[in-house]
Amino acid sequence: MKFIAADIEDFRSKVSEELQRGSRFAGLMGISLEGADRLLTAVTVSSAGEYSLIESTADRGSYPSLTDIVPSSDWYEKKLAKQYGIYATTYRTGKGILPDNDNIAKSSLSVGGDGLFTLHYGPVRSGVVESIEYELHTPGEDIPFMVVHPGYKHRNVESHLVGISADSAVRKVERVEGVASVAHALAFSSAVESLAGVTVPYEAWMLRIIHAELERIADHLKVAVLLAEAAGLAVAYSRFSYELELIQQLRGTLCGNRFSRGVVVPGGVIAPLIPSNDAISRVAHIRDLVYGDASEAMSTPSFVDRIRHAGKLPAGLATDWGAVGVLARGSTSGTDTRSFESVPYAQPYRDAGYKGERSSQGCDALARQQVRWEEVWDSFSIIETALDVLDGYGGKKVRKVWRAPVPDCSGMSLGVFEAPQGECLYLVRMLDGKLAGCAIRSASFQNLQLFPLIFGGDIFTDFAFNEASMEISAAGASL
Repeated sequence: MKFIAADIEDFRSKVSEELQRGSRFAGLMGISLEGADRLLTAVTVSSAGEYSLIESTADRGSYPSLTDIVPSSDWYEKKLAKQYGIYATTYRTGKGILPDNDNIAKSSLSVGGDGLFTLHYGPVRSGVVESIEYELHTPGEDIPFMVVHPGYKHRNVESHLVGISADSAVRKVERVEGVASVAHALAFSSAVESLAGVTVPYEAWMLRIIHAELERIADHLKVAVLLAEAAGLAVAYSRFSYELELIQQLRGTLCGNRFSRGVVVPGGVIAPLIPSNDAISRVAHIRDLVYGDASEAMSTPSFVDRIRHAGKLPAGLATDWGAVGVLARGSTSGTDTRSFESVPYAQPYRDAGYKGERSSQGCDALARQQVRWEEVWDSFSIIETALDVLDGYGGKKVRKVWRAPVPDCSGMSLGVFEAPQGECLYLVRMLDGKLAGCAIRSASFQNLQLFPLIFGGDIFTDFAFNEASMEISAAGASL
């Protein structure tokens, strides 16, 4: 990890230099320092997976905006303005990134002409759906313009982490996004472990990987459930829902919690697997069920035709906006942090059989679903191998040490993990073993900005497919 110090006047130029070297913009974060100062940090990552932190100290003033060189920095600048009172020089007011006092549905664009109207879709909708508002401007069927307001789920998570220990904080961060509990706990713990100079025991990494990949399978299956429901395929919907339930039950069997909470802690894991002699056979059984139903769905014209050409995200657009996760890999653009040599879980993942990132030559909802299925098959294989390693099969005996001690530490570090939705980042500042600041960047916050851009010529009936295929968590997008 590289730290680059910059005066506030040079902050923009330093970011631009990193981007010109081929790095990807990964986030703009703020952390409180002593007094009125705030540490402004831009995160970039090279194609080789090396992260850079460009840091500048700012009081409650302004800094040079990045929006003209990094379009996706817009939301970050709005968040910094509301959270810390640090304004970009071209700051534009915007509703919904964080809640306003009058956070109600109001149009942010005037539309006129015969047949043109504004539709506020959400924040409360039918079914069990997170609170998020889509402000649609349409002449009837096409959706030429849209504004997204995710602020209804804001819980001020980052401020609640300040002043507590890392062990207490990890229980909070794994509840930031229910669909990515393990990923958030791993990203946070990795930052703390880096600061404390801790090496996580090998077998603890194997157990972490098992739960992380079960979480990935569960989330990818959830997308399949939503797509099947939107397409009106009752049998596929029921089958994928059943298989998702089997995965959740297996997670509960292995740790006592259907969301794998309470497993990951700084330094390793809290305890070994709950004994389950049939874990490997159960994984194989679920894999065979999913494979059969996925093959059937992907050869069903009424399903494939609904997601083909829907939600197109060209590779150039994905790159310009810094898309992450399946959204990027489904547009031939983007990486998977599990393949980075710089991350502490690189070797354990290779030992568990990780084969590298998956991508598609397409750029639509179909391409994204194809990437998800490939990742599901990889995840099943990784889990089976990791379970074998933990059982000592194949001559690979491992000592049973589950957690390394984490001494009190001070400083700042970045933790990274590949959540099912994409790259999850935690910028953590510690002071004598307590959190002095924490900035979180979920994949959903980065990707949700692209949602209005993927519609193109799509119409209202494509909305459900586009939303499901992007797999956006409103909770993660509005911390």
